[in-house]
Amino acid sequence: MGDGVFDDNFLSLKEDAGEELLAEILTLYISDGEETVGSLAKLCEPADGCDLEEVQKLVHRFKGSSLNVGVAQICECCMDIRRLCVEEKKEEVRDKIASLGQTFGRTKADLEAYLESISRRKRKKAT
Repeated sequence: MGDGVFDDNFLSLKEDAGEELLAEILTLYISDGEETVGSLAKLCEPADGCDLEEVQKLVHRFKGSSLNVGVAQICECCMDIRRLCVEEKKEEVRDKIASLGQTFGRTKADLEAYLESISRRKRKKAT
C-alpha cells in the first residue's frame, strides 16, 4: 500500500476485525467512497452553483468512515472542504473536491491491491 495513506486506525481495524471482515469493510468503504465523491462533484458543478450545506453533510460522513478505516489523507481533505464551506469559498471547495477525487482514486487503488492480496492468500491456503 502507498506510503502514508493509512494510519494506525487501519492497523487496529486489521487486528480487531480479521482479514475476512476487514475485506468486507473495505469493499463497502470503496463503494460508499465512489458514490460520495461522485455526489460531491455533482453538487458543485459550475452551472448549478455549489450546495455548501449538502457538501458539508457528505464530507462529514465521509470523514467519519475514512477515520474509522484509517485513511488519514481523505480525512484531511474532508476537514479542509468543510472549513472552506464554512468560509463560503465555493471556488476553493470545487478545487478541493477535485483533489479529494484524485486522492480517493489513489486510495481506492491501494485498497483494491490490498484486497487482492487477501484474496490470493485465501486461495493459496485453500490449495
